[in-house]
Amino acid sequence: MGKKLYSMITDKFFACKGLPARLGVFSALLIALAVLACGCGDTYVMDDESLEKPVELDRTIGSLANIYQSGAVRVRGFGIVAGLAGSGSSECPPALRSELVKFFKQQTGIVSTEEANAFIDSNDTAVVVVYGVIPPLAMSEDHFDIKVEALPNTQTASLAGGRLYTTDLKEMRRVQSIGQYAKTIAVGEGPIFQNTLSDDIEERTGYVLGGGTVKRPVQLSIGLIEPNYFTASAVRNQLNNRFGPNTANAKSPAEIQFKFPNEYLDQRAKFIEMVKQSFLVSTPELEKRRIERLVNQLATEDNKAATAVAIETIGAMAINRLAPLMGSDDESVRFFAASTVLAIGDDRGYPVLNDIAANPNSDYRIAAIRSIGQNAKVRQIKEALRPILADPSLDVRMAAYDQLLDVGDVSINRKAVGADFFLDTVISGGPDAVYVDRSELPRIVLFGSPVECSKQIFVKTLDDSVIINSDMDSDRISVMRKHPKRARLVGPVYSNYTLRELVRTLGESPVTKEGSLTMPGLGVQYDTIMFLLNELVETDAVDAGFTASPVPSINFSWQ
Repeated sequence: MGKKLYSMITDKFFACKGLPARLGVFSALLIALAVLACGCGDTYVMDDESLEKPVELDRTIGSLANIYQSGAVRVRGFGIVAGLAGSGSSECPPALRSELVKFFKQQTGIVSTEEANAFIDSNDTAVVVVYGVIPPLAMSEDHFDIKVEALPNTQTASLAGGRLYTTDLKEMRRVQSIGQYAKTIAVGEGPIFQNTLSDDIEERTGYVLGGGTVKRPVQLSIGLIEPNYFTASAVRNQLNNRFGPNTANAKSPAEIQFKFPNEYLDQRAKFIEMVKQSFLVSTPELEKRRIERLVNQLATEDNKAATAVAIETIGAMAINRLAPLMGSDDESVRFFAASTVLAIGDDRGYPVLNDIAANPNSDYRIAAIRSIGQNAKVRQIKEALRPILADPSLDVRMAAYDQLLDVGDVSINRKAVGADFFLDTVISGGPDAVYVDRSELPRIVLFGSPVECSKQIFVKTLDDSVIINSDMDSDRISVMRKHPKRARLVGPVYSNYTLRELVRTLGESPVTKEGSLTMPGLGVQYDTIMFLLNELVETDAVDAGFTASPVPSINFSWQ
């Protein structure tokens, strides 16, 4: 064991110096000491005691180290919302105006300071503060919700209908005053969303759903509580052996950097837990004892989720001992055993999870649907989840829809409407349903085959800016919109009686590219379409359920 351990630890130094990896223990130690004396890139010099200190092998990485990861980060920036049709204002603090003019010229290509100032001074624009929270474990190009507020003590009346220009977002604790240097870690842009389903709309605020984009690379590292070359190398080797080459890289006796394997990009928190649960060194005898202990815990103790992750971390060696638990009379044991078996890569877990997913009385139904979607073969996912799209429970239908969407199932048709939101039509049995997202991803999901409108419709917005109308003798629906800058109505534009086509007609851009097969629409914003869909359901013009997700929770003040 001593020779093997020395060989493991000195791999880093051999690779750094281009030396052969297989040398005797004594020679290896001499070379490692020589490397320390002359220096080697990103390694740190440690004293002799740290080199010779024995390592207890039967311990988890989590017990030996701290995991450093990206936590939630509050960000803030200042920007401009345009397209406000007279509800904006020209007020802007001088210091902020200087920064915005400079940034606006960079973004738009306008070289004239006078033109930039004229843009800011227009009542069709408003200077705003933008803020949000980058979620934990966010990676570069991940999206998050942002909140937009008109500056206090300005005459801006409403941000409705506006669009946020690209805005730099910086960590709040590093931004003390306007114009102070701080590194941009995210940007924000997109159409303003207001909660039109509320009886009390905050006109001077709004959200951009999924409008924040992370621009910093994710930083993941393991910091050893007691720095030690042997331990650092053992951690690196264990993670690379379990999760694939180049997962981890020992940067020093105190730090091991690691990254998310591709198969865990959508299960990042789980992967972090698996890193913590990984043991420093594995041998067949050690693994056998660990498996026996963990399987017994899964069968008898309460904290089954953490135990299942620990078993999955061990991998394929655990399957034969774990598999009998899939026949347990305890559904919780049955679920966690089957989910873990399938996650490790053994199809024997699939039939058990399929039974749980199909059982309307199961407490683990949605968890089973997600486990199938994350771990089963594409054929199995479609086979198990398509029937669930007809379930009476919208939560269950949405869980199945999310997994089927990820594998491109033909039962789901996705279309981007006006480049501002997605329209997903789900061909399914069961009750017709309309689902609208108010956080992260602007999308409208229609469950049905297809969802139809009635023959007699009269629905309009509160300000009469959009009117939907049809009568019993008409073979199509008429849609008109008041021009935001003029008194006259635009339209009518016509739709057939499917709700999908009506939504497309409302939201599609009035101007389409030459040669495009997409029919033009009225360019109605997403939040207004959401209001109209609710009105159509409330007035029985559409016989379907209507559900909207919660609005973003961004509650801290911008000051």
